[in-house]
Parts: sequence; structure tokens; C-alpha cells
Amino acid sequence: MSYSEYNSTFLEMFKETFPKVAIDRKEIDFSGTIHCFFLQFDSEKELEAHWSHVSNFIAVNYQTRLQTDFEIWNLYLFYQTKTEIDKGLKYKIENDTISSRKIFVENIDKTPDEIVVEHITNEDLQIKISQPSKIAFEKSPLIAAALEGNDQISRKKNKTQFDEVFQTLLKGLRNEI
Repeated sequence: MSYSEYNSTFLEMFKETFPKVAIDRKEIDFSGTIHCFFLQFDSEKELEAHWSHVSNFIAVNYQTRLQTDFEIWNLYLFYQTKTEIDKGLKYKIENDTISSRKIFVENIDKTPDEIVVEHITNEDLQIKISQPSKIAFEKSPLIAAALEGNDQISRKKNKTQFDEVFQTLLKGLRNEI
């Protein structure tokens, strides 16, 4: 049985097993094939009762037939309902890491393409990079005055010279405050 024939068979099996769940499927080429399922439930009650069974069904009957590790690890299940759901249920679904990434989509009117852009490809992300303006270097009069007369601070660790410069800088900074 070819891959496309199996996809049709899989969708038929799914619809027979879960007649109340609307399903759509999409493959995205994004450095490999990403498989996405879009699952619509009529209510929170239906979602709560069946989301785990749906996930397991897809894992056993679809994911096991994927060819590459990339495909296996990049399987997305997008759950939607016509009503709002409890945050606890959403948390439970999205934090279930077995077999696939599960995301609950709040807006039922979003198309599969819009959901993919928002959650996977981020093609709508706009990044603006601005170059910082260049600031001309200005010599600090305080540091210049502290170093005056010490043009040739020894490369040797002459603590006395460094202490003098440091004390001059501290005195100047205290006077600015």
C-alpha cells in the first residue's frame, strides 16, 4: 500500500473511530517533513473525554509508519473546540509529551495555514534590526587631568603610580557629585 493510499485509509479509520471529531491533515516541508493534524471537537466535554484516545490512535496508526526521525519527532496535534476550555485541561493536553506536540488553539476560525504560521514556521514574525548611532569619542577631562604628568606609567607593576592616578580620579568624581 502506497503512502498516499495509507493516508486515505488512515483518515477513514479515524472518522469511523471518532465520528464526532473533525480532522484535517497537513504536511509541511520545513527542513524535513512536519506532519500536522487539526482536530475539532464540539465541546470541552468531548475534548476532555477523547483527546488522549485521539493522540494514541494517531501515534499507533500514523506515527509508527513515518520514515525518518525528523518526521517522528515533528508530529503536531492542534486541538480546537467551539467553546472555551478550562485552563487546567489545556495545560494537561499541552504538557503531555508522549508521541507528539499538542497545542490547543483558542480561535476556532483560524485556518490550518494560519495555525502553522503561528506555531511552526513563524513566517509572520517581523524582526527590525536598527544600527545603533555612532557616538564620537570624547576625551574625559577628568581622566586626562588624572593622567597628566604620568604619561609613561611603567609597564612594571608600579603600585604607587596607579594609586596616585586612582586617587586623583576618585577626588575628581567626588567633586562632580
